[in-house]
Amino acid sequence: MLISAMKKRLLIYFSLFGIFSLFGQENSENNWTQDFQKARVFIENKGQFDEYATNETGKILFGVDFGSTRIFFGKTGIHYSFLEAVKVPKAQRDALRAELASIPSKYKEQERIVGKFKFKSDDVSMRYVNANAKVKLSGRKQRSDEHNYSVQLADGSYEAISHANAFEELIYENIYPLIDLKFTVHPQIGLKYVFIVHPGGNPANIEMEYDRNVQFLQGEIHIPTAFGDIIDHAPISFQGEEKKELKSAFGANQKTVKFEVESYQHSADLFIDPWIQTPVFATNWDVVWECDRDGAGNVYALGGIMPMQILKYNAAGTLQWTYNTPYDTSNVWLGTFAVDNAGNSYVTAGSVAQIQKISPTGALLLSNANPGGILSSAEFWTIAFNCDETSLVIGGTGGALLQLDAVIYNVNTSTLNMTNQQFISNGPTTSIPPNVEEVRSIT
Repeated sequence: MLISAMKKRLLIYFSLFGIFSLFGQENSENNWTQDFQKARVFIENKGQFDEYATNETGKILFGVDFGSTRIFFGKTGIHYSFLEAVKVPKAQRDALRAELASIPSKYKEQERIVGKFKFKSDDVSMRYVNANAKVKLSGRKQRSDEHNYSVQLADGSYEAISHANAFEELIYENIYPLIDLKFTVHPQIGLKYVFIVHPGGNPANIEMEYDRNVQFLQGEIHIPTAFGDIIDHAPISFQGEEKKELKSAFGANQKTVKFEVESYQHSADLFIDPWIQTPVFATNWDVVWECDRDGAGNVYALGGIMPMQILKYNAAGTLQWTYNTPYDTSNVWLGTFAVDNAGNSYVTAGSVAQIQKISPTGALLLSNANPGGILSSAEFWTIAFNCDETSLVIGGTGGALLQLDAVIYNVNTSTLNMTNQQFISNGPTTSIPPNVEEVRSIT
């Protein structure tokens, strides 16, 4: 997506390349361009990743989110979570429409399926066998931007998890006696990791056990998944400032992987340095859907699918924070998005009327899953502010299930409750499936 933002207005151009730029009309020094992509950093877990804990990992302490691939780290192991989003083909959408057309009560079900995505997932876990119970796992090289989340609880309410720090490296200190382990993000795909065997440490102690059988192919370890193999490339081992290379290799037996290293100088640190390559997904939907700007010139981009995220950049193009909304295409369509002059963000679900307010620092302020008790058929699709920004004017759909009309809603910015609704045009009273009328643009 390409953004061209001038002093008095914001012009928006869409593309599927997920690139957006800011051009200052009167100050060329403020020109900047950013690719929209998931953060390639290790994010501390403050509760948002708890559900990914396994017997192999124990409590999750950090996670990295590459979009379709997420990797989570506990003191005793690692968990890989893969999720593929593929748009439902037109023929299948048409078949669903035909199937559900004669069942009015299925209208919402049809809307949630047709035109959206099919999902396929897989998970892989690995544990460090006989790892030190007192290992310390911590982040290094902290980033300036923070990550914020909205997590849905069992009762349907949302919990705000704010200001999770991000790091460029993870360190397992003393994962085995006199052995450390460091992870970094590979510049292309996957992760780099290196075992650092200090004098007195024994590389034979290192053992990784997966939750499935692995294959040893041409010096590499292949871990099968539903999307292709995770490939652990053959290690490069070395010592000294000159990085004198030593012969080394994996040793694999069913589910377990170890290292074999030729004779080395035991009075110096030994580095065993493989590279984990994760499966490549053919479809990448991590693109920008909408963007806006506050009164100070900060830029906000809404993008992605699982989940949709808000990214805030300052006027110089530096990322300030990322907010992970609770909305994604597996349950509700993207609705609409706006930012007020003070820097508060408002984001809605579309096919079911829900709305959240996020602070200028990226924290969840308010979440309303049922603004004012409006009908379940209500939908939020377009948004604008009234003159003093005390009310949101939201265009969409509402009414009875079989009379879905174009409606404008007034929503109070302090409570996110609906204060008024105005029907603009009436859909037909008898139509199967319903003939929907929607407000598609508003100012």
